[in-house]
Amino acid sequence: IRTSLGAGAGPGAVLEQATRDVDTVYHLAAVTAEIGKDPATMVPVNALGTRALLAACCNNGIRRFVFSSSVAVYSPHPLPRMWPIREDTSLQPHGSELLYSYGQSKIQAESFVTEAHRARGLDYVILRAAMTYGPGINYIERFVWLTLRQVMLGRRAALSRAYMQWIHVDDFVEALLLAADGPAAANQIFVIAGEEVVTPLDVLDA
Repeated sequence: IRTSLGAGAGPGAVLEQATRDVDTVYHLAAVTAEIGKDPATMVPVNALGTRALLAACCNNGIRRFVFSSSVAVYSPHPLPRMWPIREDTSLQPHGSELLYSYGQSKIQAESFVTEAHRARGLDYVILRAAMTYGPGINYIERFVWLTLRQVMLGRRAALSRAYMQWIHVDDFVEALLLAADGPAAANQIFVIAGEEVVTPLDVLDA
């Protein structure tokens, strides 16, 4: 698209072209909370980038906007007795500066999505996804290496029984497709997570 518009085309023009004659937009791009990422990039990319894309979608009459958010918008729920995490659970970013900034950027991006619906009638679906794993996804590799490194440094807390519900990439894709086409999904928010409960020890055993 950038090539067809010329090297000097700004991001607004690129987004306008990308959303022209399109029925559904899946917004999955983000700076994620990975080691080595700059927390200062989170809001400009994840939140303000979403706002710019929403403006282009509204201008071009997109039917539905499917936004990939994250369970990082919630406070920690480390024990199964604290589940289920409901969609109406209060939003509270937490953790390291990197994770906090990521969660905050997703909360702000979600607010832009719902505002576009109220102000301009754009249909949306927000999916707050757990960590995704499977072919082509390298988060788990980094998670395992980081856990092993913490253990080697003598930080046994890395093996604490922190309970997690990741989601397989195939299941996440199915959720995306259902979000795009399901009439009942319009203007709703869903937590997306797998049924299996895992801990750092389970991951290292695997």
